[in-house]
Amino acid sequence: MTRVRLLLPFTLAFTLLMSVGCSSLSLPMISSGDPAEVVGTYQIRQFEFEPAASSLETIDVLEYLKQDASSLELTSSQDFVLKYRTQNGQNATLTGSYSLNSKKVELSGQREDASQYQDILLDRTFYLHRQDPNVLWVHMKKQAAPEQLSTSYDGLSSVEGTLRLKFMRDTR
Repeated sequence: MTRVRLLLPFTLAFTLLMSVGCSSLSLPMISSGDPAEVVGTYQIRQFEFEPAASSLETIDVLEYLKQDASSLELTSSQDFVLKYRTQNGQNATLTGSYSLNSKKVELSGQREDASQYQDILLDRTFYLHRQDPNVLWVHMKKQAAPEQLSTSYDGLSSVEGTLRLKFMRDTR
């Protein structure tokens, strides 16, 4: 009987700890989806397409875009504005909404702007990973038309490869 009395508090404590531990496993994971964490203006720092074919060189998309006139703005109302200007002077302002969690930001542009996204090798809806508070990036497999970016790729209307894009938040 004494042995049971000694074990009872330990048994109760163990049962309590196990039930608290197990119940926390069934709780939904809390992810950081606060827009305040990503709000700001981002500048393009890397934008390239690496064709899977080893005979083709990596295409620096920034040679096609004016880097200083291209940016991504994320607002607190979860809207975005993506601006770019091509080297030949064509301006584009694309808008849409975004959603986020602790690992990525999903941008969804307007349907009518789909061709302008394709001009810079992006889909109308795409994800950017969040690794650092001031950096959003993506590396994705993609079919692209290099001939859109450079006359040196005339005739290459569909090439498989990897698109690499990195935005850095302007902290000035």
